[in-house]
Formats: sequence, C-alpha cells, structure tokens
Amino acid sequence: MPVIPRQHGGGGVIVMDAKGNVAMAFNTPGMYRGWVTSDGKITVKIYKD
Repeated sequence: MPVIPRQHGGGGVIVMDAKGNVAMAFNTPGMYRGWVTSDGKITVKIYKD
C-alpha cells in the first residue's frame, strides 16, 4: 500500500498497475474514490474502512 507522508497538508493518491490492481492512500479523514472490476462490480467509498 502506498504511504503519503505528512507535510502539513492533505491529499491522496490512487494508483493502478498494468494488471488492473488498485491501491489507494490518503492522509485526510476521507477521500471520494470509486472503481469498477472486470466483472462489473461497482465500489464507491468516501471514508477509510
């Protein structure tokens, strides 16, 4: 999992590799994000789970 160092700000990153694997990291209470798998499953999230 990627790590976002604290630099007195907020932000996040979403990365995907060539095989479609997704990793997300953020240093805020929440970050809007979503993805769809190859079988059509839709996922949307806001806060850390």
